[in-house]
Amino acid sequence: MATTVEEYYRQAFFSFIDAAKTQLSERFDANSRGLSTYLLFERVLLSGQATDTDVGLLEAYPELDVARLAVQLAMFRSQFDYHTLHEAKASLQGMTPEVRTMFSEVEQLVRLMLLCPVSSCEAERSFSCLRRLKTWLYAAR
Repeated sequence: MATTVEEYYRQAFFSFIDAAKTQLSERFDANSRGLSTYLLFERVLLSGQATDTDVGLLEAYPELDVARLAVQLAMFRSQFDYHTLHEAKASLQGMTPEVRTMFSEVEQLVRLMLLCPVSSCEAERSFSCLRRLKTWLYAAR
């Protein structure tokens, strides 16, 4: 039990640091669901095809129609030369809206990949709380 305000907030400070460290470690662990899903999406996009094991994981995302994605990926891969996510994104952005509709599932896959890393919001909230806490502690001196 903390006897002073400083001791109380020191405990809160280390609690926030621990939570942020844990969240970041889990987020970027190669065996975690977040990073492994992102790597799966990247492999599927860059190879232009989904294996049988990939299909099972892709079906967990209702926004993707896996059968249509397989066809569209094959067409997209044969029409455009890309080696990274950003090159694939640039290819999609360079299309007219009418042509882009032909690759709607590929576009959805790219959108999912671009949004995946953003889900580290819990760690970001911890850092925001930490900033407020440090500001308060600094002002209390």
